[in-house]
Amino acid sequence: MFNLGDLVKVVENCHLKFFVGRMGIVDSRLGKDQTMMNEDGYSYDFDDDSGSCYYFGVALLDGHSHIFSDRELEIISKGKKENV
Repeated sequence: MFNLGDLVKVVENCHLKFFVGRMGIVDSRLGKDQTMMNEDGYSYDFDDDSGSCYYFGVALLDGHSHIFSDRELEIISKGKKENV
């Protein structure tokens, strides 16, 4: 799970190849994908790593923001909290 301020990189298995290898900062936590659950509360099996994912807003280093699932991101560096 990623936290606000974490530096992340888009992994190679991201379906949108345009973003592969790009880095950015997690700027929002958008929550769990509820569409992957059926009426009985079980996850649908769409692929080998089935189950719901969590989504995050990422401010990429090019200045644009995009939404990625936790499966499309890898951590580069944890964000540091500062007490102000």
